[in-house]
Amino acid sequence: MTSKGSIWRKWDLQVGTKDYTRYTGVQFTGEKLSNLCDLTGLNEQQINGNHKDLSNDDYAKLFVEHFIHYNDTDVISLANHNTGEGIEEILSHLKLRKAENQESIYTDKFIFPGIEIGGNDRCHIIIVFNPETNNNRKFEFQEDGRTIKRELSWKEYIDRFLDAINIPSTRFNNGQPVNSSSLGAKDIISKSKEWDFIPVFPHIENSDGLWKELQDSNKKEIYSNDNFGIVDIPLTSKNQDLKRVCSGNHSSWGDKCIAVINTSDSESLEKIGSKFSYIKGDPSIKGLKHLYIEPIDRVRTGKEPEILDRVKLNRTKYLKKVKINQISSYTGQYGNWFQDLEIPLNPELVAIIGNKGSGKSALADIIALCGNYKNQDDFSFLHKNKFRDGKHAKNFEATITWESESSNHKNLGDSSVNGELELVKYLPQGYFERLTNEISSIEEFRKEIENVVFTHLSEDDKVGYTSFEELINSKKELINHEINNLKDRLQPINSTIFEKEKKLNTSYKNNIIAQIAKKKEELTALVEPIAVPNPNEDLEIAKKNEEVNNKIAEIKNSIEKLEQDISNETQKKQLLLTEINDLKRIKQLIKGKEEDLDFFKETNKESLSRYDLEIDEVVKYRFNYSTLDLVISNKESTLKEVKIKLGEEPPTTPNFISFNNLLKQKKEALNTIQKGLGEEEKKYQQYLIDTKNWQGKKDNIIGNENSPNTLKYFEKELKYVDETLKSDIDVLRTQRLEISKLIFDKMKVVLDVYIEVKTKIDDIISENGDLLDQYRINIEASFDVKANFVSKFLNYISLNKVGTFYGKENADIQIEKILENRDFNEFNSLEGFLKDIVKALFEDLRQEPTQQAFVENQVTEVTELYDYLFSLDFLDYNYELRQGDKRLELLSPGEKGALLLIFYLLLDNNDIPLIIDQPEDNLDNNSVANILVPFIKKAKCRRQIILVTHNPNLAVVADAEQVIYVELDKENNITFSFKSGAIENPTINESIVKVLEGTMPAFNKRKLKYYEN
Repeated sequence: MTSKGSIWRKWDLQVGTKDYTRYTGVQFTGEKLSNLCDLTGLNEQQINGNHKDLSNDDYAKLFVEHFIHYNDTDVISLANHNTGEGIEEILSHLKLRKAENQESIYTDKFIFPGIEIGGNDRCHIIIVFNPETNNNRKFEFQEDGRTIKRELSWKEYIDRFLDAINIPSTRFNNGQPVNSSSLGAKDIISKSKEWDFIPVFPHIENSDGLWKELQDSNKKEIYSNDNFGIVDIPLTSKNQDLKRVCSGNHSSWGDKCIAVINTSDSESLEKIGSKFSYIKGDPSIKGLKHLYIEPIDRVRTGKEPEILDRVKLNRTKYLKKVKINQISSYTGQYGNWFQDLEIPLNPELVAIIGNKGSGKSALADIIALCGNYKNQDDFSFLHKNKFRDGKHAKNFEATITWESESSNHKNLGDSSVNGELELVKYLPQGYFERLTNEISSIEEFRKEIENVVFTHLSEDDKVGYTSFEELINSKKELINHEINNLKDRLQPINSTIFEKEKKLNTSYKNNIIAQIAKKKEELTALVEPIAVPNPNEDLEIAKKNEEVNNKIAEIKNSIEKLEQDISNETQKKQLLLTEINDLKRIKQLIKGKEEDLDFFKETNKESLSRYDLEIDEVVKYRFNYSTLDLVISNKESTLKEVKIKLGEEPPTTPNFISFNNLLKQKKEALNTIQKGLGEEEKKYQQYLIDTKNWQGKKDNIIGNENSPNTLKYFEKELKYVDETLKSDIDVLRTQRLEISKLIFDKMKVVLDVYIEVKTKIDDIISENGDLLDQYRINIEASFDVKANFVSKFLNYISLNKVGTFYGKENADIQIEKILENRDFNEFNSLEGFLKDIVKALFEDLRQEPTQQAFVENQVTEVTELYDYLFSLDFLDYNYELRQGDKRLELLSPGEKGALLLIFYLLLDNNDIPLIIDQPEDNLDNNSVANILVPFIKKAKCRRQIILVTHNPNLAVVADAEQVIYVELDKENNITFSFKSGAIENPTINESIVKVLEGTMPAFNKRKLKYYEN
């Protein structure tokens, strides 16, 4: 038996000995022939002659050496028709060769004694005897009056068996073997039970075998009555029969599932293993009997088991063994602990068992350490407060060896993590408990799940990223840059919309109407100056004042011209100030873009350099400010000239008089001349001045449509509010939603990554619906509002102002009502939501009919609120795992534990070894039996699993290929030891019962207390 546990071997359970062989032709040549001569001591003529001419001993030598060296079958059973002739010699020579050679080529070959017999009901049966049981072959004989006890040869033993089942003692009739007993299959099976409980096999034959028997309803009872023992393993030597009775590797008789294996029925050395089955188990009777319990998972007929091919193709991902030893300088002062240990590891399910404190977790921690596991704070044995206390761990070292023969070596005190790739996935007990029990670790739990999800993306989709978080962040980084550009376009639109929406307020319109009335009142209040006759209409007076009047007219013309010039220059100055400010603003924006590009180049320079690319060759741009600076400079020069003309800056040339100073001089000159006029002339001149002032005030009140605070302006604004305002707002709101749609589309690119993963996981969940029937898993990949949306939205609202959201309790109800049944994965639904939010700000929805409301009365920062809503900042990527309808944060520790294990066992695409330390501690027994066990059985088909457990369901029901029983003998200087093998290995089986079931009597007592309903 091998300490590596149950492994797949080629089995052929129907091989003939010399008396059965029909081989007569020359088959062996060249090196093969020469080697066989050397190995057997036979000459070429003997080897290539008629093998029936050889003695039993010579044939046994040839048979064994050919089987060992030139046949790839691992286990055979010698099964002649009705005779045990030749078996003893073959088994003896094999035993001799194994004793002489400890090489695996000899130790890995196994031969069972057996026989094929037929019942009187024409049902052929193959019987395989247990070669390790000698007691039943010891019989008492009377010799010279004495009773002696000796061990029978296999021929003698089989002859006695044939006598017991009524096969004629002659065994042959006219040179042909007798094919049937006088007993039927039922009695033969019953008799064989008395002979060391050897397994029996019906032999399916095309003409007269089991297949024919099963067609007879009366005979069928033979194979279904448990009172005398059921036939559990049909055996066939004909492929067409195999296809007829089974699908794959097993068949069903009633409600019983049975394994089906194939044999060669070989008549020569060359035919051994020409037909065979792969059987997983110890090469022993107990290993063979294990097929009764596991009829599906332990047999493969026709093609190589998937695991063998998987190991061949992935030899760097399957652990072959682990070695643990003391360092050479260790004196043993702290105990023996680990000394010259080499533990082989099965490529499927390895269960590590032992009593409390026996070192189970120690072995798991050590393997994980050598596999570069990083989160070493979660180690239970190799913890800084335990074995890594500064004196123990540093004295020991370990090496894991892979099937590729590469290895990883670590000192047990080495806790450094230098960026090595994790070669194993480890779920230590401490880590498992933290993830499933601590509320604060929910995000860590989520990331653990996401890392599993990430394995379902193709390499093309991963684009070089090593984690789900990295991939999503990279997508978001690119998208967010584009979204920010869209937000820059959105903000001025929101500002404009709000400015226009304020005009919807009736108070605004009422204010305009009041302003119009006020302007009209001002017009009415203006009193036109009383007309004063022009004294110059009198010709004599006119002639007398002609010179003065001409002078006055000339000065007035100069004053009017200067006033016009001052007005023009003032307007020019305002325009220049606006243009210069705008040009400088644009220049600053351009410089900002230049700085952004410079920063972009700097941050991406190293990334491109990895591909021998220069950023300056890829990103080329030129910013030329000279023309812009020249325009600004020219305008600033012109502005300075204007300010000099207006007297706002000192002149640059001597004797320069500004327009305002000239105007002042002209007015003073006019005033001096007018003082010399007569009274009538003075009154007339004053009348002219008053009339001019009156007309000016009238013109200022009436104004024009572009002059703010004038009658014409207010009349135009009133008309705009009545006729155009709402349509303009609608246009702007449409533009705003178009930008929101662009933002939504950008965000959808990220969501599509989640959706793609969800689809792949959904497919796997669907494929494993039978396993997940009791544990439903749902994955959500959608848009949803952020958790803080309601509180953040209501922070913008003045809840003490009349409107839809008046009062805290009512506000919560109203916003939840607007959110209800929204599908944020479709923009049409999202658009409806945004429109309804805006509607709620302009209508009081608390009662029917609704009352008009206005946004500025309820919201403190309207533009900021609009930016938040229409840039979709409230929207989040909702990617979460649920157990049924429960969200992660609502799951119990046990539910989270089951969920995490399901993901690693069923959904994780990583094929590196998975090590789990006592997962049952966080699960109830029902979850262990109904969830964990079937998932482990499925997972071990595609990755190596090493499981520390004290639960019999996980080790036994999950059918562990290897069980490692560990002990830590604290009475013997703290010495670690182990036993390793298959479940069917008697030593291991005893350890399982003792450790996991609490001894066999305790197990039997519990079993008696359980009842089926």
